[in-house]
Amino acid sequence: MCDRSDNLQVQGPTEESKPDHRQKLSLQLPLIPRDTDTLIIQNDTPSDAEWAILGLHFPLIRNLEIHTGYNEDLNDRHIPSHWPLSRLLISSASGTLTQTPFIRQGRVSHLILDYTSGLRFEGPDNQELQRRHKDAIARGEAKPEYITVHKGTPEERKIEVVFLPLLAMAWLDAKYGGPNCSELDPDNTPPTQHEVNLQTLEIVENDALCTFARMTLALPQLHERFCEFQKTNEKMFLQFLPQMGNLKTLQLSVGEVFSDESHLLSLYRLFPRTLTTLRLRGPAMLTQSDRWKEWEETFASRTFLPDLKRLSIQMDLCYEDRERDSASWPLKRRTEPPEEMRLAADAACERLGALARSRGVSVEEMQDWGRLRV
Repeated sequence: MCDRSDNLQVQGPTEESKPDHRQKLSLQLPLIPRDTDTLIIQNDTPSDAEWAILGLHFPLIRNLEIHTGYNEDLNDRHIPSHWPLSRLLISSASGTLTQTPFIRQGRVSHLILDYTSGLRFEGPDNQELQRRHKDAIARGEAKPEYITVHKGTPEERKIEVVFLPLLAMAWLDAKYGGPNCSELDPDNTPPTQHEVNLQTLEIVENDALCTFARMTLALPQLHERFCEFQKTNEKMFLQFLPQMGNLKTLQLSVGEVFSDESHLLSLYRLFPRTLTTLRLRGPAMLTQSDRWKEWEETFASRTFLPDLKRLSIQMDLCYEDRERDSASWPLKRRTEPPEEMRLAADAACERLGALARSRGVSVEEMQDWGRLRV
């Protein structure tokens, strides 16, 4: 648990050219003790200049939270390398590339990706993706796309648009569908001066399974060995999770996202044996399955996760199918569970918790995902 939290407002990379860019951050620094071990950065990711200021002023940051705000961009390459970071939270970053060695080299022991989406761990950044796309258009290998604005008015015109998620996905498809699928990004080469420190990984909501798959493909040092790559993220998740032999804490929120329901029903079989803390949130329908009895019997066994010390389990998620003609993704929409289902699910979790408690596991109430300290 961190002793104190200190909040800072930053302007971010888009404001770096303004004359008062450094001054606005510098004015906040006297309000925060230099020996603080915690920084919570709001509104944006610091610019390179702001990272330099923070690195000079604060020498002892162990706990860092970056809330990217409205821009949802991530500029993390220059997180000060001398900080003794042990916990890093990144919130709301979308469709961008993480570049910090604290993640790419596994230097941080506790990583939280909180409501991120489309986060990447290898390959070109967004500017480079756009440059390559522009060059491909110039060579006639790609076509520009346009949208019409102010249609039917004298101001009607077309604007060229670039869909970065599609460019990023095309890059991933080209790499992992080709002969160089096992080549590591130079920034992802396993460290030689230190061991991989990552022990606690939390990926909260949004495209959590896809993020896990992208991360594990790009950073194979996070699990014990390479394995055959599958094209579907679902299979990647099922394949990689049990191989994360360094993992001590797993905090997982999973909905009705598997195309094969049996994968959800038998999810407990995938948990790495090294876990000491498990916090699991899932769909209420799981507790209504005949297979739930397997969960209870498994968690009661001392041979299952033999080092498990702490458990939180909550099955309160509920989903309904979208209309057949809907083009929305995902195909199921989150909704509130009926009261009867919720009560039955709570009772089922209580039974499972009691069985785990009988083998000496501390069963704890589920807390807020992003703020949970483990």
